[in-house]
Amino acid sequence: MLRIANYFESRLGRNDGNPLYVQACLKRMQYYTGIHGGLGPSKELWPWFADGKEDLLANASAKFLWDQEKTLLEVDHLYPTGDMSPFGTYDLNIHVDWGEDGLTGVLPYTPIETPKPMAYWASDTHLGYDYRLMMAKKADFAFCAQKKGAEDMKRDGVEN
Repeated sequence: MLRIANYFESRLGRNDGNPLYVQACLKRMQYYTGIHGGLGPSKELWPWFADGKEDLLANASAKFLWDQEKTLLEVDHLYPTGDMSPFGTYDLNIHVDWGEDGLTGVLPYTPIETPKPMAYWASDTHLGYDYRLMMAKKADFAFCAQKKGAEDMKRDGVEN
């Protein structure tokens, strides 16, 4: 079992954009690894298919993962606050850019450091670039939603 934790805030009323997109993609991959692993379709995961149609890319990715690793996915959404130890450890911790740098005055807490190994998904590099660059440099893997952001980060020393 490959355990993935996806960290993003959704309690402030914003539950859209890249954080939700990444979560939905991962949950659909979890659904398909169950099928490829012989568990059959999961009714609990079907709501992640918003349009009620199959996701060919998630299916192909899950099949590749199953064929290569013979492992299932377990994907959890964790809020970036508090003690995460009751959830155990994860094989990968994904920090999805949810605009936390611009929300610190509104949040009733200080976001925790995302545990390692960490993948960082920067979605709005045109807003608060310095913060997103700092986060990408902390990460074991960094991804940018915009091509220019990826080019800028590579220029500024992000190699992963």
